[in-house]
Amino acid sequence: MKTFRFLLILFFVSFCCLNLPAASLASANEGTQKTLDGLNEAVKGSNSKDGIDAYKSQVDKNPQDILTNRITDIISLILSFLGVIFLAITIYAGFIWMTAQGNDAQIKKAKDLLMNAIIGLIIITAAYSLTAFIGNQLTS
Repeated sequence: MKTFRFLLILFFVSFCCLNLPAASLASANEGTQKTLDGLNEAVKGSNSKDGIDAYKSQVDKNPQDILTNRITDIISLILSFLGVIFLAITIYAGFIWMTAQGNDAQIKKAKDLLMNAIIGLIIITAAYSLTAFIGNQLTS
């Protein structure tokens, strides 16, 4: 029961840390739209001001690329969160091993947890690499 509470608290804290910045950015949409409108007006009304050329290159992007980038970012965020879970499981397994006091059953449990965590990390790393590769190929 203690383990479940610990993992639940860890999940809640991780979830809040990952989503609070997104919630604060979501409330800035109106200000962002005003900024983009001002930049659009500046691009239309001038030929070569500093920073405008860089913005022009972003305006002409394909909306499909924006969607692809967003999906890639979401998948990367999920996989990063799974990496945090891997770290928590590894720390928990180390704690079990260190407090086993020679109890072979607990040492075996800790070794099994570590092995499963390492296998999960390999899967997460492969999925992250595959997502990054496919995302780069789709946007190129």
